[in-house]
Amino acid sequence: MKRQLLAEMRAELVHFGVSRVASGALSFALFALITRWFPVDEAKSLYFFLFLAGFFLSAMRALATVSTGLLGHESQSRKLRKTSVAFAYVLCASVLVAPIALWLLSGLRVPMWAAGSMVLVMLLWGLDADISRAILGLRSAVAPMTALGATFAIISLSLFHSYQAALVAILLQWLPLCALNVYFAIRLRRIILRALHSIIAERDMRFWGLLALAIFDGVILNTQFFLAGQVPDEVGQDTAIVMRIFASALILLPLINYWSNSQILVRFADQLRLPIPLVYWFIALASTLFAGTGFIYFFTVLSGVWLGSEKFMALCMLLIGYITYAVSGRYHAAVSVRILFYLSVLAGLNVFMIVYALGQGMGFLSIAIVQALSLLVAAFLLSSSPQKL
Repeated sequence: MKRQLLAEMRAELVHFGVSRVASGALSFALFALITRWFPVDEAKSLYFFLFLAGFFLSAMRALATVSTGLLGHESQSRKLRKTSVAFAYVLCASVLVAPIALWLLSGLRVPMWAAGSMVLVMLLWGLDADISRAILGLRSAVAPMTALGATFAIISLSLFHSYQAALVAILLQWLPLCALNVYFAIRLRRIILRALHSIIAERDMRFWGLLALAIFDGVILNTQFFLAGQVPDEVGQDTAIVMRIFASALILLPLINYWSNSQILVRFADQLRLPIPLVYWFIALASTLFAGTGFIYFFTVLSGVWLGSEKFMALCMLLIGYITYAVSGRYHAAVSVRILFYLSVLAGLNVFMIVYALGQGMGFLSIAIVQALSLLVAAFLLSSSPQKL
């Protein structure tokens, strides 16, 4: 039984790993080529567009994950119903968040067509097809689809080196997976529409708590991008580089989420006789630290920019804080009014401290310390809520 489980995990890891390494390398290459081909002011604008878009896309996807809250022992039909409710949450959240996204992007002087396209991509990205695929016993599709999209993006940017073409390239990398998400959402459309009607009619308060949980980490990690006008170009570029490596280091996290939505992680934790959250945390942290180290080297080779020890320290702190928060959100999603109040205060303090650090001329390392501590404190607060297990 144990050998069979390890063989199954190894097969999934190989399948996912090959395509995920390709997609991660290609999307990372896109970022590095922007660094190489564009002047600092245009590169900063493209970085900030990329990270703001990434924030909203990640928030919608995280909302789907925490809303579903799948456990390995549940029946397939119950899992699909929970997934449909989660997708209805994503649709509601996308409508609510769209004006905020457009307002923030207007501060970057991004063309309206690019801002509108990003909002549409945000909605489709949150309809996470991998949740449905895990329930149905199908392999994860995130890696091959993002690899295909990143290939389109690299080809597009290689042919046209203009600012407008770079915006198109950034959006292109997400389109193949969005198309797959739409396909699976259409198959669940009747249950999703019923859940959507129920949420609106009953004014589901659980939705607001889960939405806050999903966007909190993005608010913490993207505060400096919301304050684009106050960030000097050099600090902005340094911060963008660290955050891009941070995002690339999460290369195996979709696979770990896929395992947690199926029965693989449950069976593996049972074999080790360890709590599921601890197994999730250890696998996620070890894989991200290893991948982050590799991407630092990869970025240095591609961009010609040397990354010192401060950037490595900032990366490690952010990864530890984020993974700890992600595990707490995944397995402690009973968010009370009290915890929501604490998270709001924590987000406000995070913004204040980062504004203070920028005003004092402090570098990106100070920003990273504030962000990592905010995530760790939030994880501690969430861990005080009831476990779903």
